[in-house]
Formats: sequence, C-alpha cells, structure tokens
Amino acid sequence: LAHTVVGDDPGAPDRAEGYQIADGKIAPADPIDMTMPYAAGAVRSTAMDLVKWHRVLAGDTILDAAHRAKLYQPALDHYAYAWVEQPIRDRPTVWHNGGIDGFGTIYWRVPEADLVVVGWTNVLGVNVDQLGQAAVEAALGGKLEPIKKVEKGALDPAIVARISGVFELSAETKAKLPK
Repeated sequence: LAHTVVGDDPGAPDRAEGYQIADGKIAPADPIDMTMPYAAGAVRSTAMDLVKWHRVLAGDTILDAAHRAKLYQPALDHYAYAWVEQPIRDRPTVWHNGGIDGFGTIYWRVPEADLVVVGWTNVLGVNVDQLGQAAVEAALGGKLEPIKKVEKGALDPAIVARISGVFELSAETKAKLPK
C-alpha cells in the first residue's frame, strides 16, 4: 500500500484539499490538526491501494479463513470489527464510511463476489454512502433509483433546550480513564 499513509502533508502535490459550502459558495474547509483524529480520519489513500487492501483481506496473507469470518461477524447489531454487515440482494456485504472536515468516504465490499466500491467527496456535507450503496446494488443486478431529495425538518426548541448545556465527566469516570 505504497500510497496509503496516516497523517497529513499540507501542500503536497498529490494531496486533496477539503471544501465546504459557505454562504452558497464552495470555500476551503476549516483546518484541522490531523494528529488529533489519527486513524479515525487522518488516513489518506488511493482507490488502487484500497482495491489492493480488499484483495489482501480476501486472502490468507493477514487473516486465515476462521479469522476472516470473525472479522465480519457482527458483535453489536450489524457492527462487526470496524465493518457494518448489510446484506444486499441476498448477498453478504460489509462497509465502513468516514468523514472529517471537508471529506467524506465510503468503502463497500462484497467479498464473495470480489467486488469493492470506493467513493470519496472533498466537499463537506456531500453524502457518498448512498452512491456507494447504489453502485453495489447495480453491480449485483439491482435497478438504480434516483436519490430522493431530503427535506429539512423543523427543530423543536424544547428539545434543544433540554439537551443543550455544559457536560463534564464525573470524578469516578475520569478515574477509570487510561492514564
């Protein structure tokens, strides 16, 4: 995975820049120190490296068959070891998405079909999850339907008042945190 790194390299010629919509125009995303999210948002890769990773996960290079089965076995609802298990067209699939200031990602795999879908956006607020799922649906023989426009709902001020505030961990909880 020669083109996959954890960290940031501002100004690198092959580094994508994140954007956001501000006042109806595209503007650079607010900066973030990538040492904070680490693997939860600071991994940079290419589609080809992620296809290679898909193939490595499909073989015995890292995990044998028994451990691969465990990797995709949900432990809580449909969530396994960093994978969401979601059947599509009666086929087992696994996926994980991600996002951080100015970016969104989807990585969807159908291991038994040797199928992987990788999607990215570098505009905050663009949902690539639906596009990834539609691509998997289509690849497995499904019919594509237009994405329905989501209407904004009203925010109940009573709920906002009830959940707004300053929250702090108790001394007991703080004492249990790793040092």
